[in-house]
This record gives sequence, structure tokens and C-alpha cells, in this order.
Amino acid sequence: MAVQAPHPPLIRRRIEIFFFFVVLCYVSLIGRIVYLQAVYGDHYREKAKSLRERTLRLPASWGAITDREGRPLAVTTHKGVLVCDPTMVEDPERTAQAAAEIFGGDPAEYRDALQRRQVTDPETGKPQTVRWAALKQGLTLEQMETFRKRRADKEKGKALEGLFIQDMPERTYPMGSEAMHVIGYMVQGDDGKMRGGMGLEASLNKVLRGRDGEVHAEVDGRGRIIPDTRQPMRAVEDGLDVKLTLDSNIQHIAASELAVVCEKYKPVGATAIVLDVKTGDILAMVSYPGFDPLKRRELKGDIEPMLLNRAITRYEPGSTLKIISVCGALEDKIISPNTRFYCGGKLQIGKRHVRCVLHGPQERNGHGWETPDGIIAKSCNVGTAQIGRMMGLETLERHLDRFGLLEKTGVQLPNDMAGTLGFGEEKYRGGAGKAARVAFGQSVMVTPLALASAYAAIANNGRRMLPRLVMAYTNADGKVVQEFPVREAGVAMDPQATAHARNYLEQVVLNGTGKKDARIPGYTCAGKTGTAQKVVANQRGYARGKYVASFFGYVPAKNPRVVICVVVDEPQGSEYYGSQVAAPAFREIGKRVMWYLKVPPDDPASLRQQEAKSRVP
Repeated sequence: MAVQAPHPPLIRRRIEIFFFFVVLCYVSLIGRIVYLQAVYGDHYREKAKSLRERTLRLPASWGAITDREGRPLAVTTHKGVLVCDPTMVEDPERTAQAAAEIFGGDPAEYRDALQRRQVTDPETGKPQTVRWAALKQGLTLEQMETFRKRRADKEKGKALEGLFIQDMPERTYPMGSEAMHVIGYMVQGDDGKMRGGMGLEASLNKVLRGRDGEVHAEVDGRGRIIPDTRQPMRAVEDGLDVKLTLDSNIQHIAASELAVVCEKYKPVGATAIVLDVKTGDILAMVSYPGFDPLKRRELKGDIEPMLLNRAITRYEPGSTLKIISVCGALEDKIISPNTRFYCGGKLQIGKRHVRCVLHGPQERNGHGWETPDGIIAKSCNVGTAQIGRMMGLETLERHLDRFGLLEKTGVQLPNDMAGTLGFGEEKYRGGAGKAARVAFGQSVMVTPLALASAYAAIANNGRRMLPRLVMAYTNADGKVVQEFPVREAGVAMDPQATAHARNYLEQVVLNGTGKKDARIPGYTCAGKTGTAQKVVANQRGYARGKYVASFFGYVPAKNPRVVICVVVDEPQGSEYYGSQVAAPAFREIGKRVMWYLKVPPDDPASLRQQEAKSRVP
């Protein structure tokens, strides 16, 4: 049977319909392309760019911190670090497992860092996608080689996409805990950048850190940089080196002797400072308790007391302030060296009594009649309080200001505190009673460093030098970029009053409260003991049975080279006087520093007496 062919008009109709659908598909496709280009073009271009291009950070090397002789106190070394770009990780679980197989540890330790997330930019405050996170530090050569081999494998390498090994700077501290309160330490932020955590590492962060460089490059589908596509965007600018006035040998001397005191008396805190009398240079600054900055992650419990730099933290100085009050009255002609004051053991000031520390049966009824030299030598509270009432608070404050005791020391350390005339309501209280208490070191708060600087002014014939910790900033070539010269703050006390002050302080060591424990054989010494009741923060009155023992002095007394201060907060046990707790540390630090600086003995007779005593069976 013959098959009838379709009618020609019907064939034409079918061709037209087919052609219409083909045209419609092309129009739809073109429309979709136009729509994507017009509406989502920028989005997809940026996405493609982010997959193809990378901006790599070239970390700058932090500047070193050195002592005055160039010995390193903080230096930067480099180590291999496993890092990741979470946006390139397709399966965090699989990648975490692969990383744990190579570098050890639990996969859970890696998993969180591999998750895509956003953080707030600390500079702009805007959310940003995390493109960098550190997973493992301190990689071994074997681990890094294993990683490179697996990355090169087509199958195994897929699980490691988004992981990289980066050369990262690491901070080391040769002196460990001995200088940590001055030097500080560094911490790593969420962006991988290192920042100063405390001390000079924090306050000089911008100087030390330099400026990271950037390189733009294209990568292949597996995240590997395509050769010859690197384009430098910003050169690396390494940080500047910082040269300090510290002498690492003297720092070690002060730290080791303070450790002896702390081991014996178990205080809540302590500090020791050594100052150059002529320049104000800080040769040593030690604070207790402390810790090794590289082991801080191992610490448990409350670490706030360990972070406190007690050298620049306020406290009530007690009797160590008396020399400024008494000699300020001499300078203003309010009293004379022959003015006599009677001490009956106590003196009523308002509703409270000021009591003197009395030694032996001969003082059971007080110190009796004393002139200014005896008041300082015996550390008489009653006599000093009478002088304070005669001076008045305004005059006392003026003398404290001249010695810089009510201002910040300006040594470029964070949390540098200014002195104050008490805190809370006490700060604003006035009157003769307040003046009497300030005169013998109560109702006034200063920092040990500021008071050590005041003693340096007395030792320097009244000329006050500003404390100096940083000497200069230098570049990698050793060229000085910025220098911080020695600076004089002016005359703190006139020559006549200063001569009295130096004589009185020398008598304290020869015949007064410091005669047993502060004398250094072979050298003349001068200084003042202090045993202050500890003030209770946010309360009125003082803590029962809690004291701050201190000694401030200089050596040699005739031609002073260094001021040494030792402050011990809440020594435990039956001994808590400054003469018992702090003066022996002053003696040992002073003896070793004199030997180190090769200062010849200026009192050989005392050295011969000491040798004769040691030969007695």
C-alpha cells in the first residue's frame, strides 16, 4: 500500500514551529546572559577574581629590643606555621582529618579554624570574612616535607586545599621573667598579626612592628601560585630596633637579689629599681611576681598580679618620704637644723593617734627631744607630723611637685601612674591633720620609680633628672632614627637643704634605723627605711597586720653613682620592718653593682673591720 506524503503546507508549518522554538531558546539564552551581566555581573566577576587571585601578606620583622650595650632583650626568629584560608576549604571535616594525620593532634583542634566565618575589623569596625588562620606552630622539617608531598599528589592533595605553610616571625626573650614587666610580650590576633600584649612591646607597638608587605598573584584550581604572576603591591618595612638604658647584668643582679627576699618573706608583690644618679637612666627595673613570657599560656588562675609592674604602681611610701618633708621645711626656713621637737611616743591628730616605732627600753616613753637629724635617723613619726603641720598642705604639695612625685614618670611604659594626695574622699581633704599625715608618708601615694628619682635628685645635689628608659630607635643598619637624650627637670632642692638631706640620710645608715642591715663594707651609703601600714582600697583606715617594707638609698654616699630602691608588699612572718626586709636587699644589690661597675671603695676602714670580724673564730 502506498504511503501518502505529508501535505507541503503541513511540512512548512512544522518547520516554522521548530524554528520558532529554536529562536525562542536563543532569545531566552541571550536574555539570561544579558540579565546575568547586567544584574549579577559584578558579583560573579568578583567571585571569579577571588578564586583566581590572591593578595599575600609578607610579614615584616619586628625590631629588636636591646640593653644599653646592645645585648638582646627581645628578638625575632622565624618558624614554619600551618595556616589556612577557610574560604578555600570545601570539606572542613576531611581537611581537619588530613591535617591531624600529618601534624598530629585531634582533628577537632583544626576543625573550628577551618570553618568559614566573619569577624569585626578592629580598625574599621566592619565585618570581614576570615581569609587567614593559624592552625599549628613549631612545625618540624619532617612534617613540612610530608605536607608538600601530599599537596603534590592529585588525589590526596584535594583534602589539603586551603592549607599552606607560611614562614612566621616569633618573639623570644633571652632574659625570661627577669625583664618581662619592662619588655612585655606579644600576642597573635585573629588576623595572624602580632601585637604587643604589655610593657614596651605594647606601648612601642607601632615603632617595633614595622609595616607588612603585600604581593598580588594568581593561583590555579588547587590554590598553587602560578609562576611569574607575582606583582609586588607594597614593600616590607621592618620595625625599628629599640635601645634601652637597662643594663642586663645589673637587671640580673637586682632580679636575683629580689628573688631571695621574695623566697624568704613570701610577699604579695615586690619591686627593685637601680637608677644612674647623674643621668636618671634606669639600669634595672624588676617586679615580682612574674613569669616567662613564652610560657604564659601554661599559667592557670588569676594572672593579673603577675602582669602588674609595681615600679610604676602607686602606694603609700611611709617613712621614706620624710626626708623630703623635713628638708623642704629647712629650705623654706620654717625650721632650722637646731629646732627641737618633742616625741612622747604618740601624737593625736583629729580623732586618731600617730604612733612612733620605739626600739628598746630607752625609748619606751618616746624619742624625747629631737632635732631634724634625729627625726630622720630614728624615723620619728611624731616629730615629722609636727613639722608637717607647721608647713601646711599647700607647701608640702609644692615640694612634692618639685620632686616630680605627683606626676607621671614619662618612661614610655603603659599604665604609668601619677602620684596623688590620697584617693576617694581623702584626695580632696585638707587641713593641718592631712598635712601632718602627708609629711610622714600617709595620705599620699607615689610610685617607687618617682620616689627613686627624687632620691637621685638629692644624691645629685638637688638637680632632678627625668627618669629615662629608652635611649634611641635605630634601623637595621644601626643608624639612629630617633634619640632620647638625658633631660634635666630643674632644681628640686636648694644646695644648702640638699647638703642637710644627704647628711641625714648618711646618718640613717651609720647610726639610725639602717645601721645594721644597709651598710655595704668598703663603701659609704645613705638611705632611708620605710615601714608603712598598708592602705585598704575603697575603705577608710589601714589593714591590720599588713605592711609595705622599703628602703631607698644611694651608694657611694660621698660621690653617688646609683640609687637603689627595694619595696616589699606584705612580707609574711614576724619580720616586716624596712630595715629587716628591704635594707639587706639594698646592701646585696649595691655590693654587686659596685663590683660590676668597678667603683673603688671609698670607705676602706669599714672593709677592714668587716674582714677582721670574719676572721674571729
